[in-house]
Amino acid sequence: MLRFAIPPVGSAILLICILGLQVHASGTGPTGAANPMDDLVVNQTDQSRQVSSKMNEQSETINKAVRLATSDLAKRLGHSDFTVTQANAVTWSDASAGCAAPGYSYPQVLTPGYLIVFTRGDETYRYTGSLRSNPKWCPAAQFRPPSEANSDA
Repeated sequence: MLRFAIPPVGSAILLICILGLQVHASGTGPTGAANPMDDLVVNQTDQSRQVSSKMNEQSETINKAVRLATSDLAKRLGHSDFTVTQANAVTWSDASAGCAAPGYSYPQVLTPGYLIVFTRGDETYRYTGSLRSNPKWCPAAQFRPPSEANSDA
């Protein structure tokens, strides 16, 4: 077994070092300032929660839109013999949310929304909307694809 003799001055320095490390390990440095890494972890956790919350809200909005569009299409066709082939979040290039009515102009702003596509055989039915609106059926002649940046359409 090794033994070390620590002179009294060395003991004080060793004690300060140990206390400094203990304080630093608890989230503050020797000066009492917060550890920037702790702040970074907290900020990343908060951002992750915010993103997760927004994704959940978006998912709930799209699920509700699919239910509404399914009901509307079943009424239009008089049956429910069709399949949802696409239902996803998209960004529309203007406030028409992908379905510009003839004779109307729309603000040219990126509009977060969704696209729902149903098929039956060779027939395709599209419903579009913004995250703040209910889905609306969009005839093929009026349909405008979403921005390329985040769409599979």
